[in-house]
Amino acid sequence: MAKISGSIRSFQQRPTMLIIPGMWECAKLFEKWVKYFEAAGFKCIAIDLRGHGSNRDKVPDIGKVSIRDYIQDVMDEINRIDGPVVLVGHSMGGLIAQAVAATGNPKIKGLIPVCSAPPRGIRIHGQVLLRMLRPQYLKAIFGSKPLMITRTDAIALELNQPEQHRFYELLIPESGKAAREIIFWQIAIDAKNVKCKSMVLAGTDDKIIPAGITKNIAKKYCSEYVELPGTHMLMLGESAEEAVNMMTKFINTVTF
Repeated sequence: MAKISGSIRSFQQRPTMLIIPGMWECAKLFEKWVKYFEAAGFKCIAIDLRGHGSNRDKVPDIGKVSIRDYIQDVMDEINRIDGPVVLVGHSMGGLIAQAVAATGNPKIKGLIPVCSAPPRGIRIHGQVLLRMLRPQYLKAIFGSKPLMITRTDAIALELNQPEQHRFYELLIPESGKAAREIIFWQIAIDAKNVKCKSMVLAGTDDKIIPAGITKNIAKKYCSEYVELPGTHMLMLGESAEEAVNMMTKFINTVTF
């Protein structure tokens, strides 16, 4: 499993921050967060899910990969980590993090979905749904084919700031099957099975996962809810460091 990790100095008694990227994303997009967490004294790992980043060539057909496959990737990574873990999942990675937390693994001490895709029971709405239901995307979604967001849509929905446009080159084709599972509510999570403490982060101007959806995720788990200035890609925008500051404050309230 490819990953980006901060250098290890004195991380005793502190959890490992495990960052789970979202749809079309790779670990490299989270370099700022890894740096900020490491500066705050945490070991931090941003992983590449199967078919993503440096693992891109290791999956023969990314279109057929399921959310459950990604869940297994994260569980395998947790098994390789010594000590407690806090899950930080962005977008689709936030949904994956919720599902992993619901497995009851005792190593998981905290859950932080960021601009997260919702589980069954929380309705998806907004610009992303309207755009994903276009014919050019539906073929991949219903045919379990590789799904790639166009540059125009990525800039409109995700990479809204001019300085973020260059990050489009780091986006990669996603699984049409995984997208279908998200859009059509196929991932159910029982909140009672999530035993760890949680905090949910949202971007005030998120056009992919509007803050109202994120707020409902927080309600589902009775989580602390924090809304920061910015769009969907909080890890790339002006609020990147503030987001990590909020997460580290939350972690300091968790018992390990």
